[in-house]
Amino acid sequence: MYPPRRPHHQAAALLLSLWATSTTAISLSNFTPHIDNLPSACNAVYTQTIPGCTAADFTTNTQCSKACVSGLVQISAAITSQCADADVAETSIVGVFLLGQGIPALCNNIQVTTIPASTQPKSTTAAAPPPSSSA
Repeated sequence: MYPPRRPHHQAAALLLSLWATSTTAISLSNFTPHIDNLPSACNAVYTQTIPGCTAADFTTNTQCSKACVSGLVQISAAITSQCADADVAETSIVGVFLLGQGIPALCNNIQVTTIPASTQPKSTTAAAPPPSSSA
């Protein structure tokens, strides 16, 4: 489906230059290179504010805050579901997220392990026992 994974060091270097470092609200569209012509659902995620992240989370030699990592996990899931069919370069921010390397690339190699919802325990229900007869 995607080309083989390649080292993302070059991508990380490109991605870490923010367009608007003075703003507090950050979206994936703040990172370079900028992507045009995304499908509308993918573009909505691309331009959505990343919950918990500020420009300070992405400065050199700084690790992302826990709140930002949590927000990036949400964005990563949204990118996976909304951008799977988008035609993007693997070095673009969306491409890096589709390769599963978005959070480590943006947050100084932090590794995040997530458990897909389909593998989490499912709830079960049990029928109540029939009423006892005391006749």
